[in-house]
Amino acid sequence: MTRPGGQGAPAGPSPEGPANQANPVGAGAWSWTGVLPVAGDVCQAGDVSRLGAVLRERAADLSGVFYCVGVSRPDFVEALDVERAVDTVRVNFEGALRVFYEVLPLVRAQAGGGFLAGFTSMAADRGFPRGHSYCAAKAALDRLLESLRIDLYETSVKIFTIVPGYVETPMSAQNRFPMPGIWPVGKGVTHILRRLEREEQVIRFPWYHSWGMALLGLLPNRLYWWLASRQRGQVRIEPQAGDRFQWNAEPGSAGR
Repeated sequence: MTRPGGQGAPAGPSPEGPANQANPVGAGAWSWTGVLPVAGDVCQAGDVSRLGAVLRERAADLSGVFYCVGVSRPDFVEALDVERAVDTVRVNFEGALRVFYEVLPLVRAQAGGGFLAGFTSMAADRGFPRGHSYCAAKAALDRLLESLRIDLYETSVKIFTIVPGYVETPMSAQNRFPMPGIWPVGKGVTHILRRLEREEQVIRFPWYHSWGMALLGLLPNRLYWWLASRQRGQVRIEPQAGDRFQWNAEPGSAGR
């Protein structure tokens, strides 16, 4: 994304995989006011390199990047799937690392400063039942953003950590468990943009989800572990139709 009136370049994993994507340079690249779509997979080094090349050529005024790529999949100790778990980590964390490292030199070169923004999750605060790979990846992304913020603290580059609770998105639509206080996506976007304008570098919402996680953080570890373990059977997540990994939501019957 760029300043209002500029261009942005969204990129993310495709259900079809990178082999079926158009080359973003040349005939595969097309744009309209404010947006420059670049087909590719954030987990593939070549695709991320092409993204960087497109930005350097066609979006030299880039002032910042949002990494809002994510995937939610459960992990079952009764039916472990290491390939699915590793892919979940790659999408939620490795892709962010690749994209941020690719675009950071371009963002740092902007005369008026720039920004990087990553979407973590309140699932990064503590371990969740059946959330081995998702919680770990989001926690890693949270630490990556904080470390970048430290190294860039005395520069004009801002690092924003966006920590949503439940928001109505295709990802939350997978969940087959109660999500009290879920926000419409438009409300979430408005909230984020307002906080960005104020340069709040850690943006957590909704407030009641954030406070709830803060209270859980105060619990003694053994008490939290016991309480969370009692919720294992409630965590049911359906796969998205385009996900190459499929599983059954019931415990003990998950598979690839």
